[in-house]
Amino acid sequence: MAAKFVLRNVRAITMARRETFLDFFELIFLIMLSLINLTVMLLSRFIRSLPYVLYPYLHPVGLVTLVVTLFSQKFLQLTFLIWSYPRKFMLFRKLEQARTFEEWRDVAVALDDIFGLSAWRREPESTLYNYRNITERLDKLRRAKDIDDPRVVCNTIRTGLIRNMVNIAVPELYNKAFAGTKDLIESYAAQQVISLRYVMQLQTSPPHHTGFNTQAKLDFIRGARQGLGRSTLLFQGGSIFGACHIGVARALYREGLLPRVITGTATGAFVAALLCIRTDNELERFFEGEYLDIMAFEEPRAYHSLDWFRIFSHEDGYGWFQSLLRRIIRCLNEHYFRDHITLQNHVRAALRDITFEEAYSRTKRVLNITLAMSTIGGAPNLLNYITTPHVLIWSACLASNVSFAAEEEVTIWCKSETGKIVPWKPVDNLNLHSWHTFRCRSKESPLRRLPELLNVNHFIISQARPFIIPIFGEATHRPGAKVLARRWKIFHLLYTLSKVEIRCRLRQLDSFYCLPNLLRSILIEENIPGSCIVLLPQISVQDLTKVFNKPTRDTLKHWVLKGERGVWPSMSSLKVRCVLEVELERAFQELTKKLDNNLLTW
Repeated sequence: MAAKFVLRNVRAITMARRETFLDFFELIFLIMLSLINLTVMLLSRFIRSLPYVLYPYLHPVGLVTLVVTLFSQKFLQLTFLIWSYPRKFMLFRKLEQARTFEEWRDVAVALDDIFGLSAWRREPESTLYNYRNITERLDKLRRAKDIDDPRVVCNTIRTGLIRNMVNIAVPELYNKAFAGTKDLIESYAAQQVISLRYVMQLQTSPPHHTGFNTQAKLDFIRGARQGLGRSTLLFQGGSIFGACHIGVARALYREGLLPRVITGTATGAFVAALLCIRTDNELERFFEGEYLDIMAFEEPRAYHSLDWFRIFSHEDGYGWFQSLLRRIIRCLNEHYFRDHITLQNHVRAALRDITFEEAYSRTKRVLNITLAMSTIGGAPNLLNYITTPHVLIWSACLASNVSFAAEEEVTIWCKSETGKIVPWKPVDNLNLHSWHTFRCRSKESPLRRLPELLNVNHFIISQARPFIIPIFGEATHRPGAKVLARRWKIFHLLYTLSKVEIRCRLRQLDSFYCLPNLLRSILIEENIPGSCIVLLPQISVQDLTKVFNKPTRDTLKHWVLKGERGVWPSMSSLKVRCVLEVELERAFQELTKKLDNNLLTW
C-alpha cells in the first residue's frame, strides 16, 4: 500500500510539474504575441500619422516659415547689438557688406579684439587638439631648416600627412574667433609650406652634404603628394544660384587654394567646365569679368529665367493652349521654363568642341562631370580624362544638367580617331535620368569613383541650395557662432533642437523609402566618401525674390559676390587643410615640367 501511495504521489507531482511547465510556455507565448501586436499597432499608427507629422515640415508654407524663422535668428542678434553695442553692430554690418577678403579680414580682427578673442587665438592651449604635438613639430621644422638638414625636414613632413592631425581641423576651433583659429595652428601650416619650398630650392647637383640628391627630392615630392591625397572642388546644383560657384572659385583662386581636381553636377558641371578649359593666365581674365560675357544674356532666354512673352509662344506641332499647358507642366516638374536648343547652342559656343583629354593636356586640371544613371549597364557615371577621354565636354554638361535630361533624349558626343564628331555609345541604351527623380545606391554614387581614380580624399563642396542651409550646416564654419549663441541661449537651443528633429524625421522617412525622390534630392544631402567642408553662399530673404530675374551683368556680379562671401569665413580652415597640398602640387608640376624638358640635373 505504501508503494502504491508513493507511486500515486510521484505521478501527481509529475503531472503538476508538466502543467506548470506548459503554463510557463503559454505565458511566454502570450507575452510574445502581445509584444508583436503592440509593435504592429504602433507601426500602423506611425504610418497613419505620417501625413500629419510631415505636413508642417514638407508643406511649402511650412518650409517657408522654417526658413523665415531661422533667418530671424540673425535679426534678433542684430537687434541686441543695436540696443547694447552700437560699435559692434557697425562692425557686423561692415563684415556682411565687405567686397574683398582683405576688407573682411580687417573687420574680423577688429571684432576679435572687441570680444576678447584675440587673446584666445594667441594662447596655444586648448582641449580640442594636441597643442604640445604641434608645438614640437613646429620647432623641429624650424630647427631642421636653420641647420640646413633637408632629410629631417622631409621626414617631419612625411609623418604629418594628415589633414586633421591631432584634431587641428575640427570645426570647433574655427567657430569661436572671427578672423581664424589658433595662431599656433596657422603658424604650423605656414611653416610646412616654408619647409617644402626650402627643399625645392635646395641645390642637389652636386648632392647636398647630407647626401640629399635629386632622386631623393623626386621621391619625397611624389610620396608626400600620394600620402596626403587630393582635394576636389565640388559644385552641386544651383540653377540661378549656380553663379555663386564662380564666386567660390574666384575666392579660392585669389588665395592660391583652387584645387586641380574640379567636379560638377547639373548646373555646377557647366561652371566646372568653364574653369578647367582655361590656363592660369586665362583664369585671371575670366575672373576679372570675362565670365560676364559668357553667362549674361541681353536677349530673352528661357534657361534660368521666366520670359513671359516666350511662355505664350507656339511650340512646333502644338497649338497655343497645348504649348502653354506643356510649359506649365514642365515648369512644375523642373522648376523653370527653358528652351533646350538655346541652351545647347550657348553651352557649345562657350566650351567649344574640346574633349576631356584635350582640356587636361592643356591646363593640367582634372574635370569630372557626374551623370544621373546607374553603372549596372556598364557605362561610367563619372566622366573625366581617364574614363572618357574623347567625350566632348559640352555634351557631358548637357547630359548632367537635371532640367535638360528630364524630358528630351540626350546624345553625348565624342571625337573619333579621325577627329570626326560622332555619338558616344558605350552601351546600346544609355539610360539617363533626372537628378530630381534618380535614386542610386551609395555604392553606385559617382563620387565614390574619385578616390579610386584620382586619390581624392577631401571634398570642398560649393552648395548652391540655400533652402537646406538652416537644416544641414555641420560641415560649415560660422566664425563667432559661440559668441553670438551666448547672447541668445534659449533661441540657439530651440534652433538646434528643431534642426536635429527635422533631420531625424527626414532620415527616418528616407530609410523606409517614404520620401519622394523629388524631396529627397532637395532635402537629403549626398553621402560624401571622405572628409568635407561645405561652402554656403550668404543668401538673404531678399535674394530669394531675384531667383526668376533674367541673368544680367549686374545680377551675375551680385551672385558672384555672394559666393565669395560664403568662402571667407572658412578661409582659415581651408588654408590649414589645403595649403600643403597646393604647394606639393605646384612642386610636382614644376619637377614634371623640368623632367619633360630635360632640365633636371642629376
